[in-house]
Amino acid sequence: MTHHAAPRQVARRGDIRGRFYDDGKDRVAGTSDYALIKDFAAGDKIQLAGVQADYVQHLVTLSGIAGSGIYFDTNHNGAWDSRDELIGLVQGASTLASTDFIFGGG
Repeated sequence: MTHHAAPRQVARRGDIRGRFYDDGKDRVAGTSDYALIKDFAAGDKIQLAGVQADYVQHLVTLSGIAGSGIYFDTNHNGAWDSRDELIGLVQGASTLASTDFIFGGG
């Protein structure tokens, strides 16, 4: 899925119901089921289920598109590894600040 975020927009990738774009397979990274976020700009937000500690970022290139991958930290070790679940890829971003996210919420 591709999401074009306009300035001051919220790209919802999860809410109180749970994570979106989770393939449900614990042993793979879910690189066939994730949100591709293009044109993320200052003031935009990404909403995720849970809390900040549930996620890690990792630079990734998929199908020729590079950016910051937002992964659910499957084993809660605070570091990216191959079993973490890819939730979204922010094209062209090297990293996002904690202020770029909204956690939980509905």
